[in-house]
Amino acid sequence: MKKKCLLTLLLALITSLCGLGLTACGGNSSVPPIINVESVSLNYSNETIVIGDTLTISATVSLNNATDKSISWASSNNSVATVDDGVVTALSVGTTTITATTNNNKTATCNITVVEDAFTFKYYGYGYTLGYTLKEYIGSSTKVNVPSSFMGKPVIAIYDYAFLNCTSLTSIEIPDSVTSIGGGAFEYCRSLTSIEIPDSVTSIGGGAFWSCTKLTRITIPNSVTSIGSSAFYNCTSLTIYCEAESKPSGWDSDWNYINCPVVWGYKG
Repeated sequence: MKKKCLLTLLLALITSLCGLGLTACGGNSSVPPIINVESVSLNYSNETIVIGDTLTISATVSLNNATDKSISWASSNNSVATVDDGVVTALSVGTTTITATTNNNKTATCNITVVEDAFTFKYYGYGYTLGYTLKEYIGSSTKVNVPSSFMGKPVIAIYDYAFLNCTSLTSIEIPDSVTSIGGGAFEYCRSLTSIEIPDSVTSIGGGAFWSCTKLTRITIPNSVTSIGSSAFYNCTSLTIYCEAESKPSGWDSDWNYINCPVVWGYKG
């Protein structure tokens, strides 16, 4: 009799639980499936901003019905610019990469160049479709980052004498949008000690680094097919590292007029 009562109670309990719709009794699960973000994109990829200014970057995930659409933000160089919930604040001259990361580790990036003043650079329009040439630098900073873009177009060249007599300039960064460096571009930049030529550059004009007397080393990438006469004239402390195995035919016979030491076949 006791066993029969216990069995009756157990059946009643199971029936009651099934009535609540638990999955063990064939009911619907109360836990929805997890839908992951497939990708993330940003509304900017390369931007130039001025010290003290801000830029708001927005992130878009691939699925609107994703379970978790949260984004975390990070700057690769917080001394140049910080980011908080997509708002980038420019702090000092330099470059940084802003990265947006989803909950399931999908990422998107934006390269930021911070300059001292929007009006320290003057430009020529080059066809207005291809990009702009940096005509002149009129600032006084010791460290300069050439902007990679202007008015939505790439900066593709540094014009003749663009940095002429910038005697306080010690360091310059050239973006990989630039394909040519004009004649005398850095003439008499007597304090210049650091410059890196990206492998997007194909030509360097005559006298480009004339009298950069404190420059001790420079690397010429394989991409450079043309160098004008006396490009490194009076660079008395300079050693030139060339990725080419020997002088390319497009380099002027007097490209290294004062015979600065040259290392050919440099691998970095």
